[in-house]
Amino acid sequence: MRELTKAVSRMWHIPTSQFQQQAGGEHENNPSAVPGLGIPRTLVHNDTLPSLCNGDKILNGTVGSLEVVSDGTYSGNLQCSWELNFPQESSVNLIWDYIDMETRATCDYDWLQVLDTRDSQLVYGRKLCGSLNPSSLKLLNVTVHGTRKLLVSFRSDPNVHGRGFRMTYQAHSRPS
Repeated sequence: MRELTKAVSRMWHIPTSQFQQQAGGEHENNPSAVPGLGIPRTLVHNDTLPSLCNGDKILNGTVGSLEVVSDGTYSGNLQCSWELNFPQESSVNLIWDYIDMETRATCDYDWLQVLDTRDSQLVYGRKLCGSLNPSSLKLLNVTVHGTRKLLVSFRSDPNVHGRGFRMTYQAHSRPS
């Protein structure tokens, strides 16, 4: 199992230290990031490297960043999600470095969304898409209060592609 984890780590550019193993190294009860390979889908995020789009991930921690690809443009028919879990009810700052996707008013083709699972509401009230300039991005820098979990999802169609997005998050525990 250790060699398989190292191989997947190299392929996906995920440090092996990010794989969270259950007691005794067992993974039977943990959903797999790679079906059939038994690689756990729960990762402890290393906040010095962005978590890239390569499937569905569960990230535990208070600081990190998400990015579709590290360089170039994303591929077609890409689907990924990041479940961000915080250790306690928190105020979470969301900061956007860039959003560069196919533009369409309804965001039907390529899109991302941020869902606050506490009330199943989209943080921005809708999906996000298009290419946003720095002043527009600043308007998206928000703080979500009183949450323990956010779900960030990204989808692309087979046609026009861009850089995707890069978002940084930082959670602060609420005073008791």
